[in-house]
This record gives sequence, structure tokens and C-alpha cells, in this order.
Amino acid sequence: MKRKHLLFALIAVLLLTGCGTNEKAEISSASSLISGEIRDESHAVNSSQPPAASQKESVPVSSSAESFSVSDESSASADESASSSVSENAQEEASATFHGEAVTGLYSLDYKNRTYHSYPYPQTVSFLSDLEKLDTGASFQSGDMVGFLVFTDAGKYAFYLNPNTDDENERVLAEEASGNNASVNGKIQWIAYMSTSNITQIMYTGAKDAYSPTVDITVTDREDIERISRFLKSVSVEAGPVISPFSGNFADINLALNYSFSVSIRFSTGVEYLIVGYPGPEEARAEKCCLSIRSSDMKEAITYVCSEKTARELFRLMNR
Repeated sequence: MKRKHLLFALIAVLLLTGCGTNEKAEISSASSLISGEIRDESHAVNSSQPPAASQKESVPVSSSAESFSVSDESSASADESASSSVSENAQEEASATFHGEAVTGLYSLDYKNRTYHSYPYPQTVSFLSDLEKLDTGASFQSGDMVGFLVFTDAGKYAFYLNPNTDDENERVLAEEASGNNASVNGKIQWIAYMSTSNITQIMYTGAKDAYSPTVDITVTDREDIERISRFLKSVSVEAGPVISPFSGNFADINLALNYSFSVSIRFSTGVEYLIVGYPGPEEARAEKCCLSIRSSDMKEAITYVCSEKTARELFRLMNR
């Protein structure tokens, strides 16, 4: 009987020992899996290679990553977003050159409407090398004339093109200019043309509205000049300006007309612009205003129609 008790006791001990060994083995196995995942993530973070998101286009996804399907989907979405962002940044930061100088601005000219039309991303255009082959200067001038204005970090280049020329290069460039003129809002010709760095002073005379007193403001601070210049260059105008002769003498201008404000812009070159703001056409006076511009070095006055908001924003910038 004692032998039977001893035998049962011995079997129980062996069974208990075996169970404990299996539990330890399972724990050990689970621990290995967890530590393996941590090591893999650590390798991805500390690796000398770029993160996978930036490698998507050049490095294929390894088959070992298939078990992380949810993470892969989110990474793919992030990759596409990052790729798009990088592409846009590269587009904005890439520099185009013209005669070896960095391009800072590009416009097409609509001479008939006395407007320039900007290219937001001049570094993306493909015709600058063809434009370099042309001579600057207005050898051709008529209502059909188009052209280009190229600003660089060293100056600016103006081109005037005949759309009916026999020169194929000039004709193709004229078609490009006409296409941009038709698709982009026009800016005031002489305002787009002016070099902000040459402005020495801006003087404003006007009132906030019909019920406010007239104020005279003179701006000479460089930051303020650049801010006002940027705004004036951004003003969009309608086609069909009124063009009239101008003697070049500002003293001949009758400012007794019902004008809202006037802006005088003086340049280090000795040139002066005078912009006079009037109420818009009677049928759209609440939404429109007129800007009439003259320059001491040109023989015509050009009156444009633009948004009435232009006058209010100009007053705000001058009266900061």
C-alpha cells in the first residue's frame, strides 16, 4: 500500500514538473517574438538609410513587410503626400536662368490692353532659351504687338514681338505670349514694369471714404515701399483701358476732377509715376474704380478699371 502511495506521488511530481516546463517554453517563445519586433523597429529608426517613406520610388517594398499591411497602407499614403510636397517645393525652389542670371519674375505683354500677365512659376517654362536668341527693343510696334518681360537678380529684359513675323522662333514665342495673356489676369503695364529697388518715395493723397478727411502720407521706409509695390503689382485690371495723350508735365493735369486719391511714385532714375483713382463707371460704381496712370517719361495716360477694393486696400497700406 505504501508502495502504491509512493508511486502515485512520484507520477504527480513528474506531471507538475512537465507542465511548468511547457509554460516556461511558451513564455520564452512569446518573449522572443516581442523582442524581435522591438529590434526591427529600432533598426528602422537607427538605420543609416533614409526612412522608407522617402525611399518609396527607388526602393521596392520587401516581402517581409507584408505582415504589416495596415502600416504599409498608411505609409503609402504618407509617401504620396510627402512626394507631392517635395515635388511642389522643388518646383518653387528650382531656379531658372536667363543669360546666366537667376530669373526672379516673368510676364507676357498684351500691348493692345497695356497689360502684363505673370507666370507664377517661371522656372517651369521651356522657352527661355529661345527668348535668349532674340534682341530686345521695340523694332515692331502696333496694336497686335505682344512680348515678354524677364526680371533677373541683375536687372530686367523687355521683348516686343510681331505675331505676324516670318521668323519662326519669334512667331512661336508670340503665340506663347498670346496664350498666357488670354489665360491670366492682366496687371498695369508700367506698374508691372517698374523696379521696386529703384523706388525712393511714395506719396499718397486721399481719404478712406467720402465722409473722411483727406490725408497726405509720404513713405520712404524700404519695407513699406516693398509692401506697397507688391500690392500695386498684384492689382488685376479689366481689358479695354482708355488711352489718351499726355504731355509729360504733371502740372497740366486737372486734379479738380472727382478723384478719390492720387499716388506719386518717385524713382532714383529721375522718373516719376502719378496714379489717380476715380470712381468707377456709373453702372458699376459700387464694385469698380478707375486708375489712371501717367509717367514723366511716356506720352500717354492710361486709365484702367479694377475692383473698388483696390482703393480701400491701398489706403490701408499707406495709412499703417
